Amino acid sequence: MAKEPSSVRTIAIVGQGGVGKTSIADALLFAAGANNRLGRVDDETSMFDTEPEEIRRRSTVTSAIHSLAWRKHDITVVDTPGQGNFVTDTYYALRGAAAALLVLDASSPIRAETMKIWSWLREERIPTLAVMNRIDRSEVNIDGCLSEVADV
Repeated sequence: MAKEPSSVRTIAIVGQGGVGKTSIADALLFAAGANNRLGRVDDETSMFDTEPEEIRRRSTVTSAIHSLAWRKHDITVVDTPGQGNFVTDTYYALRGAAAALLVLDASSPIRAETMKIWSWLREERIPTLAVMNRIDRSEVNIDGCLSEVADV
C-alpha cells in the first residue's frame, strides 16, 4: 500500500568526518526497531559503512541509505561522507533530503568540510537540526564550537 507523501521523510546526516554521523544513523535504526542490534563502526557491524574500503578506513566513503518507521512516518536516513575527498557526495545527497541533521563534535575544531556543508544547507534552505556530539569529553568547548558555526 502506498504511503501518503505527507508521511514520508528523507533526512541527511551531515558533518565533517569523524564526528559520529554513522554511529548516530545506526542508533536511529536501532531505536526505531529497524535493526535488532546496535551497529558500530569500530566493531565493523554498522548498517551504513558496509563497503570494504569504508570498513578498512572506519570512515564513510559514499552515502548510504536505510529506512525506518517512526510514529506513522516512513523515514529514509541518508548517512553521508564528511572527509574532504568525498564530501561532494554529501552535496548530492542533500538534493533529495527534506531535512538535515548536522553533527558537530564539541571536542574538536570545526573543519572546512563542516563550513562547506553548512553553507550548502543555508543556500538550499534545508531545515537543519544541529546536534553536538561528544560533550562528555574533557576537552569540550561548546561555546567555541557554536560560535564557529554561527560565523559561517
